[in-house]
Amino acid sequence: MAGLAEFLNNEGYEQFKNAMFLTREASKDDPENEPYKSFYEARTILSDLKAKVSDFRTDDTDNRHLIIALAALDVFLGANYCETDETSSGEEHLSRAMKSLEEAKMQDDAISVYIQALNHLGILWSARGQHDKAKEFLDRAESLFKEYKENVGGSPESAEEFFQKPEKDENEVLRNRAQKFEATHTLTLYYKAQVLAKLGESDASAKYCHTTLRRQLDSHEYDATDWALNAATLSQVYLTRGKFTLARHCLASASVIFQETEPSRDDSEEARENWSYKDADIRRCWIKYGLHLLESSRDEMLKQVETFDEDHNLEKGQGEKSAKDDHNADLKSRDAGNDSSEYTDQKDSRGSNDVNDSGKSFEPFNLEVTRYEERVTDQLVKTFDEARCVFLFIQDGINYATSVYKLDGHCSDYIELIQDHSKAYKLLAFFELDMERQCRMHKRRVDMLLATLNEVNPQYYLLVCRQLIFEIAETYSSMLDIKLSMIELQGAQPTPHAVKKINHLAQQSIRQYEAYLDTMKGGKPDYPDTFPDGNTRPGLVAMFCIGRLWGKILTPDVGERLECMKKSLEHYKFVVDYCQRHPEAKVEVESELPLCQELSTLLPVKMEKIRAGVNI
Repeated sequence: MAGLAEFLNNEGYEQFKNAMFLTREASKDDPENEPYKSFYEARTILSDLKAKVSDFRTDDTDNRHLIIALAALDVFLGANYCETDETSSGEEHLSRAMKSLEEAKMQDDAISVYIQALNHLGILWSARGQHDKAKEFLDRAESLFKEYKENVGGSPESAEEFFQKPEKDENEVLRNRAQKFEATHTLTLYYKAQVLAKLGESDASAKYCHTTLRRQLDSHEYDATDWALNAATLSQVYLTRGKFTLARHCLASASVIFQETEPSRDDSEEARENWSYKDADIRRCWIKYGLHLLESSRDEMLKQVETFDEDHNLEKGQGEKSAKDDHNADLKSRDAGNDSSEYTDQKDSRGSNDVNDSGKSFEPFNLEVTRYEERVTDQLVKTFDEARCVFLFIQDGINYATSVYKLDGHCSDYIELIQDHSKAYKLLAFFELDMERQCRMHKRRVDMLLATLNEVNPQYYLLVCRQLIFEIAETYSSMLDIKLSMIELQGAQPTPHAVKKINHLAQQSIRQYEAYLDTMKGGKPDYPDTFPDGNTRPGLVAMFCIGRLWGKILTPDVGERLECMKKSLEHYKFVVDYCQRHPEAKVEVESELPLCQELSTLLPVKMEKIRAGVNI
């Protein structure tokens, strides 16, 4: 087979190099009207190369090199067809490559080609929407890699090596082979992470994604921007699992790596602007981290209060537990929802380069990230001062992101950031014990939301306007509830000023809820028989809330009081009647509907008693 080797190292090498250039470089600049121009040209070259290699076939039984070279070309051709959405032809080439190498797949010169075929078949079946089948191919690729490493070892030849001029430095050859073999396995893990996500196995997907990122980092084979954005995205998965230590580590790592890409003054304005947007996107992931941390802290405190109440309702002696029985109770509560057991010290897990089979630990990225991690805690907060530190961290991120994503030009992004700012104030208010200060925080929310709403054209951003209006209505209602609680705690008759303030807040909330409901009329005087898709629950809740708010109005005048009760009744009955006409809507207002039904019965009786002069 000396003639074949000479051909592959000279003419074959030039053809293959040209095909790879067209595939990996020239294709990036293909015109929109010919998106696969370079792929088609590369396919022609690869097909011609395969035909020439086939001409070396003889009756000689020692044609192993030729068989593997043909299989490698089938893999490249199969990948080419997949890129142009011709999956049937792609599958044919990839399956042929696997079949020809089946018996030799564990050999040094065949294993890389075989695993690449499996990888591409995994991509192919995933593109067809058959993710279970895609996973089968990727599972095989992962298992073969591990089996080869454990039982064979060494540095196998890469698929590209058949069409390259041989290196003179043997150590360099072995180093390149090992690097490419590991890179092929990294791709297997990356593809498997995507497939597992499609299958809904988000925890497993996160593990594979984490391992992929770590391997890319350790091998120094990564695009810094892509790596940072992927790490930031992975952090959001950990957030949904309450794993704040892991989430923070991913975000800190993303920030460190992304700084490698910071443009210089010599770069174009467009390059600097694009960098700013990506930087803002990572900051927005940090913002979500902070919000989720505050939200989880609030939920944990509410859970503890509920548990405390339940324990004290038990018979004496049944639910009691002394401090000495659980001296780590405080520590446990701080770690609630933040299972950091998966985050192990690097020196303890250095021995493994793959996904941990036990699924109980992750190796941190080999980066110095302390300066970023120290900016915000990874523990649930308990006090206002702790919550305020997180809030200020969130606010810094929002201030930067809104300087990049301005209202003029990036309306949706800007509004989402304002909503995040509002949510941050809402969560901070939960930890504030002073009710007056709570009200001032909610007032800040109203001011920023109203200012944004007044700048947005509802003709183009109707959905966003609805969200803003509804949140403003809810915020006014929250302020009203706080004021009423303050009066109740004082245990005295409210002052005229307090009454005026309460009625003003109730009317402002009603006005906003009505503004939200008006957006569903479509310019007509009456509400549609059926609310638009996605608006059934908020529409009915708005009706319920308006009914509740009219009942909160304070007035000594009997006529005004009856008028408020009448308006409450109208809105409660609207919810009841709507659910009678649309039984499927009952599930949307499971908790509100029974109250509406009950009040629709009780309010008329109460109104009659008031008319009769009964003091209620």
